[in-house]
Amino acid sequence: QLEAILGAQTGWTIIGSSLGGLMAALFATQAPGQVRKLALLAPALILP
Repeated sequence: QLEAILGAQTGWTIIGSSLGGLMAALFATQAPGQVRKLALLAPALILP
């Protein structure tokens, strides 16, 4: 949905907290060319 909202823009700064942090991290791994900065605040990450 982020790509649909922001279109062809690149160099995004994405900030996510809790579950939003997990979603932001997943998006950054799937579209690394579009994300310039990533800030995670108390992310709900699943560690091995």
